[in-house]
Amino acid sequence: MEKYGEIPVQSIFSGEVPGAEPESAGGKRLLCGTV
Repeated sequence: MEKYGEIPVQSIFSGEVPGAEPESAGGKRLLCGTV
């Protein structure tokens, strides 16, 4: 499983990003979704 920084991709797609606001999680999900 690839990792972006210290955040597992799986967590990003699940929307369960530790220490991140819902808006931030959504933004990260969109960015990683385009990769």
